[in-house]
Amino acid sequence: MPTPLTWGSPGLTWDSGSGVTWDGVASPRSKSMNNIKAIVDFSGYPAADLSPVAQMIHDKLVANAATFPTLPTSMPALQTLITTYDAKLVARASRATADVMAFNIARDALEAALGPLGNYVNSVAKGAPMTVELSGFPSYETARPADPTPPAAPSDLRLRQGEVSGSLWPATSPSASRARMKCRSIPATRTSKPTGTRRASSKAAARIWMA
Repeated sequence: MPTPLTWGSPGLTWDSGSGVTWDGVASPRSKSMNNIKAIVDFSGYPAADLSPVAQMIHDKLVANAATFPTLPTSMPALQTLITTYDAKLVARASRATADVMAFNIARDALEAALGPLGNYVNSVAKGAPMTVELSGFPSYETARPADPTPPAAPSDLRLRQGEVSGSLWPATSPSASRARMKCRSIPATRTSKPTGTRRASSKAAARIWMA
């Protein structure tokens, strides 16, 4: 509901703009909704926690089939994967190689089914928390959508045509060039010391002269 403007309205000054009048109303502010996304990667779940989460997803999707009419995996198929996973999890306690491998295969199959289901839920929900809740998927919150725009180019960088056709060479702006021209390098001074060979040659020449 629009709020009437008064002389003491917070945030208003004498130069707030021509669209603001003393007897006007404040435009309603749009509230930014947080994006809620269903989790699609379950590889980090402990083995004992994955089955209850998958069963909750199954039961909620069955109960809210009208909201999610075209699931990529049927619910009877998902239930079969959950049941198989539970059996292989119990058998894995033997630590036999065959049982461990069978459990890993069952887990991979269950995660492979949950991932596309989560993506489908996100496509239907479009960030709506209540819709994600109806799916039974655990979710996370994204406070702001990802910005797909590329970063701005450097302000002191220009491109010029290179000597070869189709090539470009970077060239900085005149201001940056002038700044570099102000920097002068100080030549390094080297102090050389006579080597041992030169000292030996001098002594030999002295002996010859004295002789």
